[in-house]
Amino acid sequence: MNTAWQKTKAWTRFVLMVILVAYLVAFVLLNSGQSVSLWLFVGVRPQVSLLLLIFLTLVAGALVVVAWRAIAESIYQLKQFFAPRAGAAEKDGGGKENG
Repeated sequence: MNTAWQKTKAWTRFVLMVILVAYLVAFVLLNSGQSVSLWLFVGVRPQVSLLLLIFLTLVAGALVVVAWRAIAESIYQLKQFFAPRAGAAEKDGGGKENG
């Protein structure tokens, strides 16, 4: 019984991968000749390949995600660094005024 499920799982993955590769090939073939006008600045509109634009957009998105994660991690570390320590309250008399 276990081998039947393993074969079904393997064939399902294989079929899904074939469908994905076929879609990617069709996408590249249908969009390879397309060019788009990219607005960079006022009066600057170079013609670029649609595939290049999609690739650069993907790379830019990945870089933004990496930068966002680094910023979030830095903020978390700064919060931990500046948070009051548990042992610091007992050290200076419990945080109460001595008077």
